[in-house]
Amino acid sequence: APRPRARARAAHTWQQPPGEPQMARSPTLRERNALMFNNELVADVHFVVGPPGATRTVPAHKYVLAACSSVFYAMFYWDLAEVKSEIHIPDLEPAAFLILLKYVYSDEIDLEADTVLATLYAAKKYIVPALAKACVNFLGTSLKAKNVCVLLSQSRLFEEPDLTQRCWEVIDAQAEMALRSEGFCEMDRQTLEIKALNTRRRWSSRPS
Repeated sequence: APRPRARARAAHTWQQPPGEPQMARSPTLRERNALMFNNELVADVHFVVGPPGATRTVPAHKYVLAACSSVFYAMFYWDLAEVKSEIHIPDLEPAAFLILLKYVYSDEIDLEADTVLATLYAAKKYIVPALAKACVNFLGTSLKAKNVCVLLSQSRLFEEPDLTQRCWEVIDAQAEMALRSEGFCEMDRQTLEIKALNTRRRWSSRPS
């Protein structure tokens, strides 16, 4: 008889750990994972993201990252895995890295014009194809004469031929405005040479 009473008393005094009730009330795995995004609760790795003087520390969970990215999997679980609990990523913008992690944890993609190129770089760096594709689609729908030259150079840098082709189409359709844009002066030499070659080919193929 005393033992059941002891068990009942122990159950009555047991307290929920901090953070656990909210997760337990979330009905789906996706929602529970989303609650762990940028959350210190049981975080087993921290990323220090951004260049010196402009860094942000982001908590994360190795298993969640490894399940979404082969790069993270290799980083944490292969033979040459990182054993440090703090990993520095100076070549990424903190905002872009957070967009990447939000997708990893929740499948949600929140893209903005100011950070989409940095987010594409992050998606390529960690081999997250769905996020990379979303970035390319976002850029494709935002093509204008004033930004097309910049995006053309970036599309070639990121090896996105479909976006490159769409950029050329916009330049051909709005050549005068595109050539007056600030981005035209910043285009790399190889891109300009390709443009000149393509133009000569089109003119030479026209009937005389």
